[in-house]
Amino acid sequence: TSGHADGLHLINRAREDFSFLGLDRDGKQYLDGVAKYLDYLLTTWMPRELWSSWSLHGRKKAADHLGIPVQGVLPTTNHLESLNGNLKRKYVPQWQHSGHCLRFDMLLYRLVSNILPQIYAQHCMVTQYNTWQHKRFGHSVITATSSNSRLHTSSGAPCPWLAWYPADERRDADAHAI
Repeated sequence: TSGHADGLHLINRAREDFSFLGLDRDGKQYLDGVAKYLDYLLTTWMPRELWSSWSLHGRKKAADHLGIPVQGVLPTTNHLESLNGNLKRKYVPQWQHSGHCLRFDMLLYRLVSNILPQIYAQHCMVTQYNTWQHKRFGHSVITATSSNSRLHTSSGAPCPWLAWYPADERRDADAHAI
């Protein structure tokens, strides 16, 4: 929401919408679960200062302050959580000895000299590969989406089940002979 009062109203409305569960003896436990969850939302995520940090209102305020469109303000910190996870599981353990924590100065040194250049090199490699793929195959580039195993073209349309082979006269002649 873009207004704190609107968010509070939605939570209170959800409480009212689920109140019918209390009419049924078996539904009472579900109503208690809904009430606990809504109380959690109110106490954890809806204090005005915290709400401003994650809501559309906060994003608009940040965009105005930065002088950029609201779409340029990321709605979550998932990218930071992902980097943190990669650091903990992939990059930092190779520099730890016997599982001991790295000293802060060594962590900074490894970040600047090894880890960030690896991340940047991987990003550049993927970008170059995608650029080559689009130049080479144009609109027929097929990519697997992470949400499911169905293939899609670069335009997002479902891909017909086709295969692409480079020209090879010998292979074609052998196939024709069969």
